[in-house]
Amino acid sequence: MDNHAWQPGGLPGAPLSVAAHMPPQTAQGGIHAAEDYLDMDAALHNYLTSIWDSPTPTGTGFTGDNANSAATPLASPGTEAPAKMSAPGIGHAVQSGGETQVAGLGGLNASGQTRGPAGGQAGAHFAFTFQAESGSDGKRDAGERAAQGGGSGGEMTSKSSESGTNGTAEGRQKKRRGGGEAEAPAGKKELTQEKNRIAQKQFRERQKVKMNGLQRQIEELQASLESMQQANSALQSQNGILHKVLAMRDERIKMLQEAAKYISENDSTGKQVSDVAVTLSELHIGSVVRLTAEKLKTMQAEEIKQYWMEYVTEISAVLVDANTNPQAEERVGKLVNELFMLMMRFAALNPVLMMWSKQSYSSDDEEVRKWLAVVPHLGLSKDQIAEIVAIRSMLLDKLKRVLDERSVLTAAIQPSLASSMACEKLHLEYIKTNEAVIQLKENLRSEHTALLDFVSAMLRKILTPIQVARLMVQSYPTKPDILAVASAVQQWQN
Repeated sequence: MDNHAWQPGGLPGAPLSVAAHMPPQTAQGGIHAAEDYLDMDAALHNYLTSIWDSPTPTGTGFTGDNANSAATPLASPGTEAPAKMSAPGIGHAVQSGGETQVAGLGGLNASGQTRGPAGGQAGAHFAFTFQAESGSDGKRDAGERAAQGGGSGGEMTSKSSESGTNGTAEGRQKKRRGGGEAEAPAGKKELTQEKNRIAQKQFRERQKVKMNGLQRQIEELQASLESMQQANSALQSQNGILHKVLAMRDERIKMLQEAAKYISENDSTGKQVSDVAVTLSELHIGSVVRLTAEKLKTMQAEEIKQYWMEYVTEISAVLVDANTNPQAEERVGKLVNELFMLMMRFAALNPVLMMWSKQSYSSDDEEVRKWLAVVPHLGLSKDQIAEIVAIRSMLLDKLKRVLDERSVLTAAIQPSLASSMACEKLHLEYIKTNEAVIQLKENLRSEHTALLDFVSAMLRKILTPIQVARLMVQSYPTKPDILAVASAVQQWQN
């Protein structure tokens, strides 16, 4: 016979613990036991599940259980219990070896085998073993419980089994739930941290892209601002140059008017006009030299060169102390101013002799290279360089127009050189040639005036007296080629 208890629900059988051998019970008692068993199905299922997972718990027992409190075996109505029944039915207690055992759902037959509720194979047989309590109180309590019958004993046994089983199962379930709840927050925390890291990384990347865009916008705005500032500076410089050119033009017109007035009065009355005279007082301290307009008009080139060399020699001597001595710097300014007035008056009254300065609209490369080595030592500022480059460009444009006009005039004069010598045709050619020559002379005067205006702007409006003095010393014994100096400045800037 199989010694494993049967379990409902297809669960594997567990070893059957038999507390005591009981005799076979009647059919009526088996029916009552089956009905009780059906009522306790759910509790038994939980109990059997718990005892399969762990050893059968041993309780403290019921108080007062002993052999004297055993109830009468169950029997069908009108019949007597078998004489050989040695153990009670469901809910009976049996004392064995000082221990009280409670058996339910059937008993043991005479041969000691387990008998089921309906006389068949044993199923769901279970037993509790309790320590017997000593004393009369224990016996009395056991007798009272045994008197309640097999049904009440089985109900009590099932309730205790259900409570113990449920307690054990619920404890394990709570323990498992507690572990899951402990693990769930940890996993959720790690997932939240990972999401936060990803979000922070994406935020930093967006901020980086945004900052790069703002940086590019700032750079573009700065470049645009610098370009506008440069354009504004160029316009202001050009405006200043135009004002200076206009002032020089007015000065030049005034000088020509004075010279023309002197010539007309000198031709008619022979009187001298003191307004165009030049007073030289700084060359020789304590000595004053007065050069009238007539003297300047009749002065030869060698005489003006002599004045030039004397002034430059004095300037070079004073220029040594000009950087440390304010009085020397002031005297350099006065010497440069007197020499400039002398040269400009002489050029206005004697334009032909003024050409000894080698002033021309096209400087050769050798002259430019000479001044290219001097320009870095002049101490020019950025504004001065810009003004020099601008005024040089204006001069070259004007000279180009003058030369284009001169080419046309020369072409108009050329046919009259091989003219006929007969009749009135000679008179017509004379009139045409004379008109062309007058226009050519005006063209030459325009070229000369443009050069004088350029020199005046460079020496009086742009360069300082100290810078002009350095140019004069570097070009000694001749005059400096101002156009070559401007070309050297333009190349040095590039």
